[in-house]
Amino acid sequence: MKKIIIKKSKINNKGIFANEDIRKGETICLLRGEEKTIKQLKKDYLNEEFRINDPLQISKNKYLLLKKTLCLFKSLL
Repeated sequence: MKKIIIKKSKINNKGIFANEDIRKGETICLLRGEEKTIKQLKKDYLNEEFRINDPLQISKNKYLLLKKTLCLFKSLL
């Protein structure tokens, strides 16, 4: 059985949902991108290098600019 499934969502048409229990610390998604600080993001944004909603916050002061392949879900491969 797959750990996660894609199905209809009330929020944004489609969503990803747990299909069975997921252990704490278990990897279910790998993200690829360039890690940047908020200072770097502000500079890039002022130079119009990306949209404001592009970066994903990964820690208090770090963000990830996602590449075209957004997620590789281990349980879907």
